[in-house]
Amino acid sequence: MTDDEAPVPALAERARRCARRLAAAEEVLLASHIDADGLTSGATAATMLERAGVPFEATFHDQLDAEAVAAVAAREPEVALFTDFGSGQLDLIGDHTDAFEPVVVDHHQPVAAAETPFDARDGYADPEFHCNPLLAGVDGASELSGAGATYLVARALAETGHGPADTASANADADDRESRAATDGGAWA
Repeated sequence: MTDDEAPVPALAERARRCARRLAAAEEVLLASHIDADGLTSGATAATMLERAGVPFEATFHDQLDAEAVAAVAAREPEVALFTDFGSGQLDLIGDHTDAFEPVVVDHHQPVAAAETPFDARDGYADPEFHCNPLLAGVDGASELSGAGATYLVARALAETGHGPADTASANADADDRESRAATDGGAWA
């Protein structure tokens, strides 16, 4: 599939790069957020890794703070896959790259590059394996969720012969409804 044929052409190469790293991993620790988007991202990533035959463990967090990143690092996985968070915590993740190689699939605002050991793109931290719509000119708040970004990586992995996880497509509505509930005083729209 060419980049132009990809669901989000601007993210095709980033998704492929993440997929290749995950496919090559001997073990992955999957860390994801516990909201609707994070749970869907985690389910999509777990299905993707299982179908690819990549051994993994999963952990879910309310927030990715210094303590949570340290807990991931303490397990010393070869690769730590962060879904629906991680871009805004690359400063914390960067403190532990001696313990794991990060793969970040997220749609939130990345942290400033000056605060991390990672390369920069438009002033934001951009590690080698980072699939975030905001770094490709796609709005991560309204155009692509964390689960959507995770689906792109799963689809890229499917190009190597492993089936994509279809869970993410159901998330777009759930994440939007969750956002509206928070702004409408908690009532589901």
